[in-house]
Order: sequence, then C-alpha cells, then structure tokens
Amino acid sequence: MGRRREEPITVEARLETKRRLDRTPNVTEPATARLIYDAMVKVADRMTETNKQLESKANGVIALSSALLGFGTNFANAQHAAHWGFAVGAILSLLLAIGSALRVNFITTFDLPSPGHYSAAPIAAAPGNEAKIALELAESWHQYTADERTASYQKVAWLNRSAAFMGIGILAFAALAIDVLLAGQRPAAPPVVY
Repeated sequence: MGRRREEPITVEARLETKRRLDRTPNVTEPATARLIYDAMVKVADRMTETNKQLESKANGVIALSSALLGFGTNFANAQHAAHWGFAVGAILSLLLAIGSALRVNFITTFDLPSPGHYSAAPIAAAPGNEAKIALELAESWHQYTADERTASYQKVAWLNRSAAFMGIGILAFAALAIDVLLAGQRPAAPPVVY
C-alpha cells in the first residue's frame, strides 16, 4: 500500500479556488486566520509524531519477537518431540505478533494539504485573500489531522494485537522450558519386558 500520487493542479481547479475565495466574505483579520492556521499545523505535527512513535514501537516488537522466535526455535529443536505442542504454539504466536506489527507500518494517511491551489497570481495578489487562504488551509490541515488520528487508532489496535500475540508466544516458550525441566526430573519409565 503506497501513498497516493499527487496530481497536478489544473487551471480549472485554480479558477474554482479563485471563485470560491471571491464569494467568501472577509470574516476575520489575517492575523487571526494565521493564528488558527498555526494552531492546526501544530496539532497535525503532534499527530504525525504520534504515528511515528507507534511505528517505532511496532518495529521494536518485530525485533523482539524475531529474536525470541530464533532463540525459542533453537531451544525447541534441541528438545524431544514430546514437547512440540508448546513450540508450535509459541512459534505461531510470535509469527502472528510479527505480522501484526508489520501491519502497523502499512497503515498510511493521505498526502499533506497542498497550497498549490493558491499560487496563481490573481489569487495570491488579491487583497483580502490572505485570511481566506489561511482559513482554507487550516481546514485542510484539520482534515489531514483527522486522517492521521484515524490511522493512529488503527495502528494502536494492531500494536495491541501484536503485543498480545508476543505475550502468548513468550508464555508458550516458558511453558515449554518448564515442561522440559520437569521432564528431566521425572524418573525414567521402567523398561518393558516382553
């Protein structure tokens, strides 16, 4: 799943932007609109940073689960076939943990808001458009932030699944180790005489 490719802004789209700005009354001063815009950009930056941190945590789960998988598989390989149930359960759980954590990295958001609509000379040079443009861009940043927040909720859900699967895998390998230790302390079965 990749990001959407940004399409070039057509002349018709820019003309529609100009008509929309012409219809919008001056409801605020440019400084007020700029304040709203700056606040929305800060909120969007925080949501983007949150998503980066979630992806970092998912990568940590992948690394830890991979290490546990390698160690546990070698340990289970060295043991007798009588303990295969715990080993298979642990391996499957850790593979599911890795898969769930990988899913976190594939959740994407839409592209950042583009100021390209406003770069045409008649739009940029018109007096009174500064506040209107700032408010429209603030609304675009708000939509982007909502998209980032939705992606964040999805990433948290997959990260929680990953942590649960990793915990189950750790418990299964611990049960395998305990079973192997207890099996070593059991008396040997008496030989069967025919």
